[in-house]
Amino acid sequence: MDQIFAIRQVLQKCHEYNVSTHHLFNNFKSAYDTIDRDQLWQSMHENEFQDKRTQLVKATMDRVMCVVRVSGTLSSPLESRKGLQQSDGISKYMRGRGSREDNVSLLPRVQIVSDKIELVGKFMFLGSLVTAENDTSREIQRRIMAGYRGYFGLRRTLRSNKIRHCTKLTICSTLIRPVVLYGHEVWTMLVEDQRALCVLERKVLRTIYGGVQMEDG
Repeated sequence: MDQIFAIRQVLQKCHEYNVSTHHLFNNFKSAYDTIDRDQLWQSMHENEFQDKRTQLVKATMDRVMCVVRVSGTLSSPLESRKGLQQSDGISKYMRGRGSREDNVSLLPRVQIVSDKIELVGKFMFLGSLVTAENDTSREIQRRIMAGYRGYFGLRRTLRSNKIRHCTKLTICSTLIRPVVLYGHEVWTMLVEDQRALCVLERKVLRTIYGGVQMEDG
């Protein structure tokens, strides 16, 4: 969260003082492709690595077992047979604009030395949408839509008469609220954003408790 706060503060302050910023992002999700370890040993042999070093690398990678922890319970061991190879061309370049700078169209790519990097107006940074204008409303709307998807997936459960209200509230607090409020510590909300969040919250609560009928007079 500190990294998200830092980049949003940089974008906000530079926008206030009309200073352009330049950001180069690495998409680590797509930065690595699997590589066959047999090809790695072959490559080390062709590049005349010492057999001792090759054997040491093999010893650290052969029969590697992985487990996944879910709610404190470990899964069955899984053997990892693939390695990682870093790819090229996965960086993104975003230019933050100053407050008095025109929204001019730029080339789709910029070239740094021999590398051509795609120019983007937004980027998914640590799960939070960062834009060149530092428009947090777009991130809030994206989070609200994710909350609605979780709500519609759980609506039958939240309407069930066989589940107690306290259990439904726990489900809401565990599966819907964290999705919506991820990164909210660094949001700068407008009145429209607050209203949209309240609409989602009331919809969830009405589903849990049912509608309230007001008596006349």
